[in-house]
Amino acid sequence: MKKRIINILAVFLILQPYFIFSQENEKPTEPAEVQSTTETKEKIADSYFTGDWGGIRQSMVDKGVTFEMAYISETVYNLGGGISKGYASLGNLDVTLDLDFDKLAGVSGLQIFLYGLGGHGMAPTDFVGDAQATSNIETGQDYFKLYEAWFQYSFLEDKLAILAGLHDLNSEFYANDPAGLFLNSSMGIGTEFAQAGPSIFPMASPALRLLIKPTETFYFSAAAYNATTSDPNDPDTIKTYADFKFKNGALVIAETGLYSEENYKLALGFWTYTDKVESFKEDSITGDPVKESGYGFYLLSDKSFGDISLFFRAGMANAKAFQFSYNIMPGIVFSGNLWGRSDDSFGIGASTIITSKEYKNEMNAASTNVDSHETALEFTYKIQATPWVAIQPDLQYVINPSADPQLKNTLATALRVELVF
Repeated sequence: MKKRIINILAVFLILQPYFIFSQENEKPTEPAEVQSTTETKEKIADSYFTGDWGGIRQSMVDKGVTFEMAYISETVYNLGGGISKGYASLGNLDVTLDLDFDKLAGVSGLQIFLYGLGGHGMAPTDFVGDAQATSNIETGQDYFKLYEAWFQYSFLEDKLAILAGLHDLNSEFYANDPAGLFLNSSMGIGTEFAQAGPSIFPMASPALRLLIKPTETFYFSAAAYNATTSDPNDPDTIKTYADFKFKNGALVIAETGLYSEENYKLALGFWTYTDKVESFKEDSITGDPVKESGYGFYLLSDKSFGDISLFFRAGMANAKAFQFSYNIMPGIVFSGNLWGRSDDSFGIGASTIITSKEYKNEMNAASTNVDSHETALEFTYKIQATPWVAIQPDLQYVINPSADPQLKNTLATALRVELVF
């Protein structure tokens, strides 16, 4: 589109003397395409803290090179309950480079994406004691690494696309636009799936993904991810681990549905590991974890009614393999248009994870009591102060943290500041 605009602008400049001569003293009306290009440049200049770099950034975008960097600073304070009172300060850095080879080299449909991910600070879970994690940037480690590195080739007028490389599953699967406002990790991807250790933040693995979109609203997407996301010799350290041999099998996922941006989504998904996974049960003789089939299903739905968006998400995982067998996540998001701040958003959401019956039986046999669920209630307000600064106060009330009867309900507050460079 931008290439087309530039071509039209060039033709206009060539013919401009003719228009001036033929209309004598009448001032020519500026074409809409020129106005659009100017508006685009102004938007780019205003969207980043560092601006347009004297026109360099706009020039890069015109040539198919988009560089972005965003930093999040967050403080979470546990006011009471859970493990203990206290606060955790943490941060997250995203550095991305998106290359459009149609503009860059005339290769239609080819895209390459590189993503550097960094984090630092404490883990709020150490105070809150929850299973779902009140902060979706929590890692409890200091690191910077290559997170994603993939190429995608689209053809048949973007109705078919193939992607290969290091890829975040949750960037395409198990995602709702309205739910992205919230800070609780379950609103990104359900805990019933996240507990299985898929290719998601902060550990991505090699993948091969096929996307079919025969119409504007219908899509089908399927992918195979390496089941191993971390170095087996150093599993607790966050670092890039790219095993393209798939020695421990694959995680296969498929999702299909109807989607219209900023309007609605209705989708169904299924995932399964090709090899059995370690469960919470132990072999009575060897003491080793018993392996079970790792699989699950999920439902995604959301609908916008003007300035109000509703969403509902639900997921299920094999109760014989995982501690939590169900996750139910409803929510509502209000646009700031309702009170005169069009770029702000206010959301109310809830996420309940249900303890599997098999897990409860296993724990009861070991004389350990377990609650039936953990529920997180979240109230969040995102203030878009400028196009490149967002301030987001957040309040979460967690019932039955980690389904542990010994932990009292907890109330946690957070303040997140996001800066886009």
